[in-house]
Amino acid sequence: MTWILGYFERHEYTIPEVLVKPLRSNMINNLINDDDDQIQYLPLNSKRDILNAFDELEIWNCVELFCAAIASDFRRKDLSDIRKECAFDNSFRKQDEERIKKEYPWILMSHNDKYEQLS
Repeated sequence: MTWILGYFERHEYTIPEVLVKPLRSNMINNLINDDDDQIQYLPLNSKRDILNAFDELEIWNCVELFCAAIASDFRRKDLSDIRKECAFDNSFRKQDEERIKKEYPWILMSHNDKYEQLS
């Protein structure tokens, strides 16, 4: 909550503008002037907590901002990177993992392979 109060003090208690959609960048610091707030450097769990607080306060522009910030954390990461960062174990049942691999084969590709296919 301290971060939220500081955020509004830095922005003179104004709500941020609505993010233009579709998002023109996958990095939050390219979407807003983030020099003072440094949202991109907040830990993922802090972003989640701040997002939940804005949701409870019904400040929807800030909810969208933090959804975009969290999404930017997952860009260019493959499943193994996300598992490490979020401390997920390999708790999927074998049949669930096989179904996921079949339905979403790209999820296990490295991010480099994904971008090579697009170019």
